[in-house]
Amino acid sequence: MLLLFSQFKVLPIVEGVTDKSVFFLGVGNYALAQHAFIKSIQADQINVVAWTNLGVLYLTSGKIEQAHEAFKVAQSLEPSHLTCWIGQAFVAETVGSYETMDLFRHTTELSMHTEGAKGYAYWVCSTLQDKTNRNTELYKYNILQMNAIPTAQVALTKYTERIQNDACAFTMLGYLNEYLQLKKQAADTYQRAVLLLTNSEDRERYNIVMRNYGRSLCALGRCDDAIKAYLTTHLIEFDDIVGIALSYFKKGHFQESQKAYEKALAMAESEQDKAYILTALAIIEYKQNRVDAAKTLLFKCSILQEPNMESLQALCSLGLIKQDATLATAALKELLKHPGKKDNVYKRCLLASAVYALQGRHLAVQRQVSKAVHSNPDNPALWSLLSRLVPRYVPQNAKGGAVAGNIACILDLNHGKKALLNTAVNQLATGCHKAENKKNILKAVHLSPDDPTAWAVLLAACQAENTIAHLHNKQSKQTHLEKMIVTAISAKTKAKELPASRAQEIEEWSFFQAITGLNEAGRTSEAEALCEKGLKKFPEQPMWYL
Repeated sequence: MLLLFSQFKVLPIVEGVTDKSVFFLGVGNYALAQHAFIKSIQADQINVVAWTNLGVLYLTSGKIEQAHEAFKVAQSLEPSHLTCWIGQAFVAETVGSYETMDLFRHTTELSMHTEGAKGYAYWVCSTLQDKTNRNTELYKYNILQMNAIPTAQVALTKYTERIQNDACAFTMLGYLNEYLQLKKQAADTYQRAVLLLTNSEDRERYNIVMRNYGRSLCALGRCDDAIKAYLTTHLIEFDDIVGIALSYFKKGHFQESQKAYEKALAMAESEQDKAYILTALAIIEYKQNRVDAAKTLLFKCSILQEPNMESLQALCSLGLIKQDATLATAALKELLKHPGKKDNVYKRCLLASAVYALQGRHLAVQRQVSKAVHSNPDNPALWSLLSRLVPRYVPQNAKGGAVAGNIACILDLNHGKKALLNTAVNQLATGCHKAENKKNILKAVHLSPDDPTAWAVLLAACQAENTIAHLHNKQSKQTHLEKMIVTAISAKTKAKELPASRAQEIEEWSFFQAITGLNEAGRTSEAEALCEKGLKKFPEQPMWYL
């Protein structure tokens, strides 16, 4: 967790005036400075700078109400005057007003000012650290509606370009970069904070930035560097131990990771922390092929007073992997008892669908996803999932699957890449072969040229077109493509580094599909040559002899 060091107390927003009032304020002679400012205002009552500086004087001397009134007059004289808005933001912060963040945000919209930028970033980071406020209207407005995270990140980036010796600012900027998934930038900014505090006597602050730096390095996959960073903290705090445990795990050092997690488990104070650590230990056991031990740890999680969703999801997944319908069903029932967050609806739906498929209830698979789509019609991932599952489990409803894929494409281009492929599969399943469908398949290949499944669908589409041409006694336009596509699928499968079983499944299917197409086209010699190639590659498969 990010720890902000301390809120800045100095307010260097005093602006120059023509008399000695600023000098008196600077040397701490508040009474004489006040007298000078008032005289300045009496001489020129519409002097926005004088009113602003008077507000600063009142704020510095603890006269909050008078400061507010002075800043308010300055705002009325010139609404776009930046420094009086910053002053009002500090007044709001001093009295604990909920408008503080909004005032700091407004200063960033007016112009760049170091105090305004850092103030806004501080309040955004503080709000993000409070995990209990996610459903409040204030959070939705200040963070989501106002696009706070990227706005604060841009403002703080400008701040650190001007002031390059502020470790607190670099720490906050790293935190915002993490939220924006800018992993490399986060590591770089945390490193700047580390360099600034390397010779600092405040070891607590140094340990904080090293913890953040280690976390960002782990996220980048630089596990060795992350481990070194965590070791410099002497592993006293809970977060440091959990961080190095994760780094060891990602590096593949399961024994060291297990020891660190067990140490963290002994230090954990909340039930939720214990549940997360037990889940991590279960994953380590599974990675070492100790399935029973993993299952035992996950059962321990499920009987805690506050079981986390991740442990139940892991238990359900374990049942699915081991084809244990009883375990998977029991875990799913427990999972569905707990109301999930909206951003977890896809995972819950995917697990439920997989359990129903394991039980052989194919129609229930479609109903489960359809129900989730009905409740969350704006979720492109669910529409994409529906378009993927329909042709596999209920191909008679492939028209609906094609519609679902089209909707996913409209809602989100990222999901649309995969959904476009699913749409093409559904259209093939319906026996529909129109020009638009061919465009969808070609588009899917263009969008995902490294995806072997996209090439496999293209191969199926070519055979479908050849079959239609043969039935209508026409010359096929798609000739001599089978062997080229099979070669492409083999190359893409190797480059994709898929699991061995999945890669073999795709390649076997593509060989069989191409051989079938060549046979139907009467190109027997080519089919035999491809059959021999398949036998050499997969000698254990007797189907090539057919």
